[in-house]
Amino acid sequence: TADIWGLKNPDLGSVMNQVRNMMLVTVWVFIGIEGASIFSARAEKRSDVGKATVIGFITVLLFLMLVNVLSLGIMTQPELAKLQNPSMAAVLEHVVGHWGAVLISVGLVISLLGALLSWVLLCAEIMFAAAK
Repeated sequence: TADIWGLKNPDLGSVMNQVRNMMLVTVWVFIGIEGASIFSARAEKRSDVGKATVIGFITVLLFLMLVNVLSLGIMTQPELAKLQNPSMAAVLEHVVGHWGAVLISVGLVISLLGALLSWVLLCAEIMFAAAK
């Protein structure tokens, strides 16, 4: 196993410093919360929007934490630093074979298309609300 907590590599900085740097990434990970708040007026039950937002937030947060922590348990930090993007594809390929890289690549394409759709709908909804 690798050094998950980075205790053997003091150049990584403290855990709190790493968490602070990771917060910059989370701004882009949680775009669904913005969409949920904007489109909540169209929901039949507004309480469902709140529940779905919290469940979605916790699910994405858990996935984000698992990807970051478990990848350090599979490969060492220098090995991870040398990986090309999408690096998670190489990590999963290391564990299960080529189909793991294909799975991550397909998931990445779906995620990017979903983000594009989300941005288009958010921009259109904001203009629609302003036109009212």
